[in-house]
Amino acid sequence: MKRKFALLTIVGALLALAVPAVSSASMFPAHAKFEFGEANGPKVATSLGSCWLKVSGTIPKAPENEKAEFSLGISSSDPTWTTETTLTLSGTWKLGAVGNLVSVIAPSPQSEVLVMRSTSLPSCKLVANSVGFLGIWSNGTTTPSLLKSAYHAHYTQSPTLTWANDGGTCAVAGKAETLKWESAITGGNERGLAVPVNNLTTPTAPIIVGN
Repeated sequence: MKRKFALLTIVGALLALAVPAVSSASMFPAHAKFEFGEANGPKVATSLGSCWLKVSGTIPKAPENEKAEFSLGISSSDPTWTTETTLTLSGTWKLGAVGNLVSVIAPSPQSEVLVMRSTSLPSCKLVANSVGFLGIWSNGTTTPSLLKSAYHAHYTQSPTLTWANDGGTCAVAGKAETLKWESAITGGNERGLAVPVNNLTTPTAPIIVGN
């Protein structure tokens, strides 16, 4: 069932994951706005359904871009669910990179950074106080022609989400749910797609992640 609801946005810090002290993640070109996702992924999926998301941010000016600490947004303006379900995102989120592995994370301790509710389960909410979405980042090139960078979401956290009381008594309170971070599947080969990373400031330059 398709349901349209208000744009969800989170703003937080983009910060490198733990790497050796002599190195840190970086992104280029400096001060470029970028986005990826929504059309063919990534998506959040649980037993309640799934939702395509868009991730966006602005790389800071040099030399701060080599510290990889800047704002991150996640939004969905027209998600598709299998049931009448809503999704709320809040708190501080980060983008961390180690080599070609890139995570979108809401680290603990935080309170209910991701909340799902369904009309089929009144008085219940499905919550997470920390979330980590892992994917593979492929850097693009400009020669012999432009090839955009790409992001492939592929990660399962089990268990991550927990049912809780929401204005009443929830019959499944305390039970856990698996959370998946996925890309679209193509044809019959069950192979996930990588989505292009768009440079909104200079479309002819790929967004590069480095160490």
